[in-house]
Amino acid sequence: MDKKSINTLEFYKIKNKLSEYAFSVMAKNLIENLEIYKDIEIVKYQQKATSEARFLISTDKFTLRGLKDCRPTLERARINAVPSIEGLLNMSSTLKCFAFALKVIRRNNDKAPLMNELTVGIDELKFIAKDIDRCIDESGFILDSASSMLGEIRRQIRRIESQVKNKLDSIVSSATLSKYLQEKLVTMRQNRYVVPVKYECRQQVPGIIHDKSASGSTLFIEPMAVVELNNKLRMWEQKEQKEIERILRELGDVLYSYYEDLGTIIDLCIVLDILYARGQLSLYMGGVEPKINNNQYINLKQARHPLIPRKEVVPIDVELGEEFQALVITGPNTGGKTVTLKLVGLLQLMAQAGLHIPANINSEVSIFNNILADIGDEQSIEQSLSTFSSHMTNIIRLLDEADDKSLVLFDELGAGTDPVEGAALAMSIIDELILNGTYVIATTHYSELKAYAYNHHKITNGSVEFDVETLRPTYRLLIGVPGRSNALLIAKRLGLQQEVINGATKYISSEEKHVENMISELEDNRKKAENAYLEADKIRLQNKKLHEKYQQKVAKLQEREKEHKQKAIDDAKQYTKNVKRELDELIANLRAEFANIKDRSDLEESIKVTRQLLGEVEINIHEDDKKIVNKKQLPPKKVKKSTTGEIKKDMHVRHLQWNREGVVVSEINDKKQVQVQFGSMKMWVDVNILDEIQKPQKKSSGVIITRNQSVKIGLELDIRGKTISEAEQEIDLYLDKAILDGRKEVGIIHGKGTGALRKGVREYLQNHPQVVTMRYGVAAEGGYGITIVELNK
Repeated sequence: MDKKSINTLEFYKIKNKLSEYAFSVMAKNLIENLEIYKDIEIVKYQQKATSEARFLISTDKFTLRGLKDCRPTLERARINAVPSIEGLLNMSSTLKCFAFALKVIRRNNDKAPLMNELTVGIDELKFIAKDIDRCIDESGFILDSASSMLGEIRRQIRRIESQVKNKLDSIVSSATLSKYLQEKLVTMRQNRYVVPVKYECRQQVPGIIHDKSASGSTLFIEPMAVVELNNKLRMWEQKEQKEIERILRELGDVLYSYYEDLGTIIDLCIVLDILYARGQLSLYMGGVEPKINNNQYINLKQARHPLIPRKEVVPIDVELGEEFQALVITGPNTGGKTVTLKLVGLLQLMAQAGLHIPANINSEVSIFNNILADIGDEQSIEQSLSTFSSHMTNIIRLLDEADDKSLVLFDELGAGTDPVEGAALAMSIIDELILNGTYVIATTHYSELKAYAYNHHKITNGSVEFDVETLRPTYRLLIGVPGRSNALLIAKRLGLQQEVINGATKYISSEEKHVENMISELEDNRKKAENAYLEADKIRLQNKKLHEKYQQKVAKLQEREKEHKQKAIDDAKQYTKNVKRELDELIANLRAEFANIKDRSDLEESIKVTRQLLGEVEINIHEDDKKIVNKKQLPPKKVKKSTTGEIKKDMHVRHLQWNREGVVVSEINDKKQVQVQFGSMKMWVDVNILDEIQKPQKKSSGVIITRNQSVKIGLELDIRGKTISEAEQEIDLYLDKAILDGRKEVGIIHGKGTGALRKGVREYLQNHPQVVTMRYGVAAEGGYGITIVELNK
């Protein structure tokens, strides 16, 4: 890449901003020499890595905070030298920082596969950081826990220090010696405890003089009474220093043993630090991962110049390379032409360096081997243009370097000389570059270049929009529309006399007038097309919102229907489970109670029928459950009914799925269900699977008994709360009426309670002449709380 052009495009400012987000000096140094890749696969890889880093930062607080420069420490480890305390603290901080980053990456390995791949097989070496932290605190103090020997040495030092201070305190507080002291305090000189003695009293305090004050009026004397203790203290302090050196060397030996692994970790930390900086820059700029192609095709949508504050920048669309090879941009000064030129070059450089670009998600960039720019003497956006000579010298160099994999950017091509010759040179230069297959974007003021671009099939016009109402540029780039000078219009708006404007019009050639009229017509057509597009897009968005709203409602209804069906299935399963449990208990009790009865065929048949009925219910529930799981609601089984009349109470019916006969004992509820008694079992059933049948005819025995038609009794007798004698009387009366009413089976409700009433009733019924058999009710009938009695015919 051309370094002068890269500098002209101010790529160094992007690198400076990127460097601000890096934690380590090593990463900052590498960013300074950030590579611009020319291999499409490498660029794609780097872009995806930046996307992964951005994702981890925004979703899982990925960071390299705490990363330090460990290169000096690592170099000392390489030669097995004793490490510094600061170097060990830096290593511990770096290892802990790496362990955190590794944890974030590995728990998001599916979202960050490239970053995870970098860490495969890397050992965190957590134990090294733990060893360092065990020995050294954050301030750099070697802890007593670093070794048992160091702990013992420091206990001795503290003991002797206490003895020295006690002796000195007694001297300071002594009535005899305190009068010779300048101040009543104990201090230190040359690492030994001393007291401040008046110069003229030095003979009264025997000891060793270690220092004197600046004025000479005070001598700092170590009294003889503590010299021996101070000597012992110095001896233990020397032992302390030797033990500290031993501990540091021991830690250094660990670093030496893992020198290569530590080097790998530090190198990886630098890579992750740069990726972190790239992710943060993307978030700061509102960047996206652009599409990458190798066809020299650029399509930037709503692209923003990264060096202009986001609140001030105007997004633009730029396209080059698919339908045209060169773009000629015209328009007024300070209208944004140079900004557009730099934006294209800068975003292209950023993308090839693996950085996200501030644009819309569908933006696309290509791979260029060289990006060449002639934008004055490397001036900023705000500076004026350079001289013609400076331009031409640079253009000559660019023409020599450009090829079919190059992007060339010209600002005010051909400016600084005679307009006719300058325009001719500009057209010839673009011709030469197109002939070489080079891709070009050029800005100009020359009207000749507008017509030239309009008539050339590989070139298109572009312009920066100007609002003639406010007399201010909008900074929008319009592709396919050449810019107008607007000089006469602006002069008129500013108040120039109409006569002067009319006179100026006479000097404009007919050819130039034709070009201006053509531009005006194109601009009018563009505005009409843009308004039509905006209206169509508005309608499209409205339709899209309506469609999404409809889809959401449908999804909610389907989910609600599924939940209701599933709840019904779950409730039915639980009910069946409860019935089966109570049935098993009831059967066990019945078998125990009827153990001595010889003829048990009716009992066993009842048990068999009940189990079969429950099995059919469970199968139906299972089938419905499968329909819900498969998310396919099968059509209900079609059952042919012999009648079409309404199902009513007291009607004899057949269950069409189970082929069971029963009697309706309730009116139809809101769910279109009725309660049906099948033998001794009651249950709610949908009316659409019930068919009316004729009431079964009783066989005549030859004897006609006339019953009292007024005898009407319930299907059950409730004797709860009665004494056994009261219950027996009511049972006798009830059974007589039941026989007169032609009942074959009735229920005696005695409740569960303590079981006394139930036992007494069942003993009474067992010897009753009108009772054939008896049993406990099933769950639907009341379980142990009811006894079902079969009566004599």
